[in-house]
Amino acid sequence: MAVLLEADYDRRARIRDGTKDRLRIEGAILSACRERDEINDVQIMDGPQMGRACGSDKAGAIAAAASRFDLPADFTEPAAVALAAIGILNGPD
Repeated sequence: MAVLLEADYDRRARIRDGTKDRLRIEGAILSACRERDEINDVQIMDGPQMGRACGSDKAGAIAAAASRFDLPADFTEPAAVALAAIGILNGPD
């Protein structure tokens, strides 16, 4: 048996079905990453943290990904996360 705790619906927090789905997916991915022996570090970032890992802010990180990779617009934010991971792996300059 498995029990998955989902985000509670709170009208004031404006959590909608799409947000709940994203939270479920993020939780599943996080759990899967933590179960893999090959992955020894899992970090969770919000937009500003991702931007700082890229040496910028969120918009700057997304712009850097858009200029570096020839991807559809929907993929620039995930590509920015990849740049943040590269920044973390390479460490500060």
